[in-house]
Amino acid sequence: DVAHDHSLSTAHYASKSKFVLFDRSYDATNGAADALPPHDGKDKIDTYFQSSPGGTHAAFLAGLAANHFHYVFLHYSNPDDAGHSYGWGSAQWNQAVQTVDGYLEDLFALVEGDPVLDGHTLILLSADHGGTGFDHSTASNAANYTIPFFTWGDGVAPGTDLYALNAVTRLHPGTGRPSYTAP
Repeated sequence: DVAHDHSLSTAHYASKSKFVLFDRSYDATNGAADALPPHDGKDKIDTYFQSSPGGTHAAFLAGLAANHFHYVFLHYSNPDDAGHSYGWGSAQWNQAVQTVDGYLEDLFALVEGDPVLDGHTLILLSADHGGTGFDHSTASNAANYTIPFFTWGDGVAPGTDLYALNAVTRLHPGTGRPSYTAP
């Protein structure tokens, strides 16, 4: 909403079919009216693409190179698919993580090789959840909810503490799992 309301281009590339929920939630029928003029319509996602991880990756690289989107949500399902099928930490899961690492290498190369993107791109990298065994449903297991979160780009120095960078809006959760109502 915020990017689109400021007349910035938006895109969604994902390899999980259930993420069609985002496109349906922000389409011309269900999206909110722009909060700011000019009013660009209710469809908040300019480009929506869903395919296999490899198909998503290829389409995303081509789309970003051609369109220089202002905001993109990108999701690769490889580690999640392997975790549920073969177990988190299995050889297949490790291979899936390595595959996504290769995708990220391609993304960084594209950004650094494009003068429009280089020095003007911020990447936030995260997992949607962890896992143990073949699932991630035990709420008290820290391996299920402790996830990596990395930032890369202009204005983010290596080693920056993200909680310190966002001290006004985010508190370090410590080693426990905060409730949804915790500050």
